[in-house]
Amino acid sequence: MHDMENVRIGDRIKKIRLMRELTQKQLGDRVGLSDVRIRQYEMGIRRPKEDMLIKLAQALDVNVAAISDPDLVSYMQTMHTLFMMEDRFGAHPVKVDGEYLVSFLTGENLPGQRDSMLEYMEAWYKRYNQYQESLASAQKQEEEEKKEYDLWRYRYPMDDAEAASKGMRRRMKIDQLKEELAKLEEEEKNERERKSR
Repeated sequence: MHDMENVRIGDRIKKIRLMRELTQKQLGDRVGLSDVRIRQYEMGIRRPKEDMLIKLAQALDVNVAAISDPDLVSYMQTMHTLFMMEDRFGAHPVKVDGEYLVSFLTGENLPGQRDSMLEYMEAWYKRYNQYQESLASAQKQEEEEKKEYDLWRYRYPMDDAEAASKGMRRRMKIDQLKEELAKLEEEEKNERERKSR
């Protein structure tokens, strides 16, 4: 039986690889691995190490958070978790009376995230509504527009000019540092536990 975390990572790698119209061999060539290893990742048999996740994200031209299993330590991981919730549960952002909500097709609503998430939510809200308007106006074929929207999500915030504001870049760096600190603290805890045995 495969670890569910490995399966989730593999599913996302495969989904984005297919969106990029790459074979497993082509992706493997880009990161210096065999197609067999890529297949093992996609099936959840093996899990890429952190440095390989970064290489895979670069080869797929997406944010590494888009293919990582979220631990919700940072706002960026939370955003990619929300995107996964969109895929799995029909969650989508809604703006009501100036507040952001995550709306589910079941009718359940969750309140918008903390103030520092507002810029992330605003970018998602705007892009989601552009996507919906484009579908409604039939300017593009639905499948192509969905692909473009998905690529925006997986690259977020790399393509979003508003998200690239100085304040957001600073918060993203803080998020990144928090993630690194949490990893270091976890490693230190594991080392203490190992030594105490």
